[in-house]
Amino acid sequence: MHITVSSSSGNFSVPLEVPKTNGIKLPSVNAETELPVLNASVTTVESLSVMARQLSASADRASERELSMSRDELAAYAVKQQSKFLFDGYKVGKARHDVEMPQTDDPDILQRDRLATEYVNSSSRGDTDLKSPFPGLSRDQLLLIAYDDRGGYTINERRAAWCSSAQMEYKWASAAVARSQLESSATGKVPVFLREVLDYYKALPMIEKVQDRYPPNYEAEMEARIAEEVARTPDNQDKLLTADMNLFDILAAALVPKDKRLNAGDRSNEKPTPAQTPAETDSSA
Repeated sequence: MHITVSSSSGNFSVPLEVPKTNGIKLPSVNAETELPVLNASVTTVESLSVMARQLSASADRASERELSMSRDELAAYAVKQQSKFLFDGYKVGKARHDVEMPQTDDPDILQRDRLATEYVNSSSRGDTDLKSPFPGLSRDQLLLIAYDDRGGYTINERRAAWCSSAQMEYKWASAAVARSQLESSATGKVPVFLREVLDYYKALPMIEKVQDRYPPNYEAEMEARIAEEVARTPDNQDKLLTADMNLFDILAAALVPKDKRLNAGDRSNEKPTPAQTPAETDSSA
């Protein structure tokens, strides 16, 4: 699915997707300020501990996949998982997903699953005033949940985690374009923007890097583009942007998978309008 962002220079699309598995910062409790005292909730701390344990186990499995799978195998695994919580596979089993329950008696986990089902169903109806069932988690952590098929998460939890991470990416992409426009207006170049896109790529987890929106030599290609952009002079300042390197195209190349991965079913050829929100575009997944 796409989000289309309009500007005076044109339109570009970003996906509601697609963060790193190494050095994951798990939710923690600060002993001096966050441990329950007189009126604090013990349940909240216990729930945090459960989430932390699940994320730690998910991070271990993600590392194991990266070590044991080739690039192509990891990419195929990612596509298979996305089919389960995003595309045709999700649609076919929608009724089953809505009644799926975690294999636990833990009330916090059961409540989280109920919130996740409410979240994805409200999102599909176009409700933009949604609260993620995973508040406080980073994009990396949300993606650990989304891609973990052995973590005990329900399909709706994984979908909710992916959608929450996608909203984070959309916000970053929109802000990056705004910054690039300021940079271009002030200097006639966009090397800082290009570096930001590359740094974003470097911070992605491996399961995101291996997908078909990024070629195997993406980092080297971007470094070359940055060097070319820095070297531009007033005499050739339009060279990069008037060839195949329009800054919106650069961001699109960094973020947008091939069309076959963006949509599914009989809505596969629809393109969201600039007014659509992440929640609205999610309804087409």
